[in-house]
Amino acid sequence: MKNRDNQTAGIPNSRNFSVRSQELPVNVLRTLQYSTLLVGALLLLATFSLDLLPGANSAFGLVQKLLLLSSTVFLILGGLLRRLPTVFSKIVMGMLATVLIMLIAEGGCRIVDYDFNQTMSAWNATPIYYRGPTVPIGETFFRRQGKIQWEGKILTSWLKQSRVLEENFYENEEIVTVQYDEFGFRNSEPMKDWDVVFAGDSFTELGHLPDSTIYTNLVAHQLGIRVKNLGVSVTGTLSHTCYLSEFGKGPGTTDAVLVFFEGNDVKDIILELEDIQHLQKTGERRMRDLLNLRQPSFLVAMWDVAMRHQKPKRTAINARLQLGDQDLPFTVNYFPPDPKRMSDAEKKAVNQALEGWADTAHKLKLRPWLVYMPCKRRVFHEQLSFPPNAAKYEREWEPNALPDFIHAICNQQNMGFIDTTTSLTQAARNGKPTFNLLFDTHLNELGSEIVAEIICQAFQDSGLNKTVPSRSSTE
Repeated sequence: MKNRDNQTAGIPNSRNFSVRSQELPVNVLRTLQYSTLLVGALLLLATFSLDLLPGANSAFGLVQKLLLLSSTVFLILGGLLRRLPTVFSKIVMGMLATVLIMLIAEGGCRIVDYDFNQTMSAWNATPIYYRGPTVPIGETFFRRQGKIQWEGKILTSWLKQSRVLEENFYENEEIVTVQYDEFGFRNSEPMKDWDVVFAGDSFTELGHLPDSTIYTNLVAHQLGIRVKNLGVSVTGTLSHTCYLSEFGKGPGTTDAVLVFFEGNDVKDIILELEDIQHLQKTGERRMRDLLNLRQPSFLVAMWDVAMRHQKPKRTAINARLQLGDQDLPFTVNYFPPDPKRMSDAEKKAVNQALEGWADTAHKLKLRPWLVYMPCKRRVFHEQLSFPPNAAKYEREWEPNALPDFIHAICNQQNMGFIDTTTSLTQAARNGKPTFNLLFDTHLNELGSEIVAEIICQAFQDSGLNKTVPSRSSTE
């Protein structure tokens, strides 16, 4: 028995050997704990240091939330690490290595300012019509870049970029080439002089239609006059007045036409006034710099990739349109405000904006006009049906007196008023689609043609085409 004990005395207990062989050395474990706590502290410091960066958003952003969550996890793990089983210690080592790699990647991407959004590529792939203007003009307004063009199926491209299920709805759309002049307006050729200038938003630009079908060009052709188009999407009446002041007056110009879209121009006026008030209070103008769209964060990019597959494509259909004997999918985009429910401040803002247009035209010795452009909800009101889950305001909206409210202001300002609502509505009753039915909110070629006829008739009644001789647009 003694010999047996002597023989086994130098051999470690097998059970004890098994346990110790899996344990980490104390110095390694201590280093791992301190490293984990240090990473947690650095992550916590980085969470709040991001607010100190130039141009940082005051809101607690996605990157900060991820950093704060990671910091909390590492601080907790660091505090418990000495008490955790060996297997968890090894897991922590793996997590620590992963986080360090991600932090190195995050820092490297920010240092080189890598753009995960590929901002310029995405910007250039977007039809010009659906880009906001970015070139500062006046105190607070913007216009498009000059000398640009885009070719392709504009509506189809926009639906695909917007991840709409019905992305091929306009599969028969023709390829269009749109060109913009040196100041970013949709005039394909430089103009030295013109008789009539139109200003407005996307309903004046109509950047998805061929040149020959835009109502401003149709008016020019039918009346034999020269027409300049100062339409820019994502703008409001105050911008349009700025365009008139800067670019609207030629040697032979006699008339200035503001196209007022009831769907969002009231809201746009309010937003533009807020920009002016911001400038007056802070001395700084708000900018629309493409650099603000850059995304250099590796962590945000990883999150975007993970979430991209969680977001299914959305449908653009939120109503049905009965057009003749056809039941068609339809998108309702806007619900014009009711003057009865507008605040006094909103009414005053609209009044001042239209007064500003009229005053600017009169100072330039131009005759001011306003073309009232209705939205699809008003034009197709009698032929629309909504699903049971539609919002109450979508189902219950009724045509209101906004056209009359705008008309009254025009009368006060000695401004010609042209309402296109009746003709567009009558065409709809006759089974003719005058707007793009799905997703997009604008006139189609037929709608543009009808609007041109209405404007031509108003101009003829005023004697405009009789007083302005026919001349080439590039004279």
